[in-house]
Amino acid sequence: MENTVHNYIKTNKFERPTLVMSLENLETNYLNFKTGMPDCHVHYAVKANPHPGILSKLHSLGSRFDAASAGEIEMCLNAGAAPSDISFGNTVKRPQDIKYAYSKGIRLFAVDSLEEVEKVAKHAPGSMIFVRILVRSTEAEWPLSRKFGCSASMVLPVMEKARDLGLVPVGLSFHVGSQTRHPHMWFDTLDFVESIWTYCRDEGFNLWLLNAGGGFPSYYGVDITDSVTYCGILNKEIHDRFTGLTYLMIEPGRGMVANLGSIAAEVLLVSTKTPGDPCLLYTSDAADDLTRV
Repeated sequence: MENTVHNYIKTNKFERPTLVMSLENLETNYLNFKTGMPDCHVHYAVKANPHPGILSKLHSLGSRFDAASAGEIEMCLNAGAAPSDISFGNTVKRPQDIKYAYSKGIRLFAVDSLEEVEKVAKHAPGSMIFVRILVRSTEAEWPLSRKFGCSASMVLPVMEKARDLGLVPVGLSFHVGSQTRHPHMWFDTLDFVESIWTYCRDEGFNLWLLNAGGGFPSYYGVDITDSVTYCGILNKEIHDRFTGLTYLMIEPGRGMVANLGSIAAEVLLVSTKTPGDPCLLYTSDAADDLTRV
């Protein structure tokens, strides 16, 4: 997938450090997700790379979007996304951003606390919410185990609060952690989330949406399961567990864009400062421009 980018860099000159990214690679990545999880709705995590060219290309392919701020929402709308294709997945939102999202027609919000429910109910009345769960430590290279999500014991109170304030609880959300290299690393987390899903449904909440978040890996020299196989296994494991699930969504970020490109930079100096020490390589690699190929 790197040949297109590397060939472009080799055959062109650059006046300054330039990040060259391939939209062909982006399309391949998106189609791999859809091949492995054909009935899943891809909500690209905009924060991973919000370049307008990436957002426009993904929109043209049929992708939906997960936004974390009013600015990201605006960028998605400018790329052509419909409000119904955007989820506001940040669980700690500014009141004015909630109000802005609601004014633009967005009706799907993430929450993970009673206080956030109150904000959403005030500024986005009648909207749908999904509750993000704090999951146990996983085998991800970068676990996300404390910053976002509520404990299992808080999920039902959060849903009850949302219902009492006129919101519509529709599902659950979680994140296994960034760079989860193989699908089997999800299994314990899926079992944990399924137990909460079943409990909430037994308590009268008609849950039908599961946001499985991100965590999809990119290759950095350590073995990972190929994308189509990875997604196919994960798709089956999810559908085997969750009763009543009609809307499965994922939020790939790194797994969608990490391998898109390379930086074209100039080698400024190769030198040895002390006899016997290794050589030092100095480059102008602070990319301040982006070229799409």
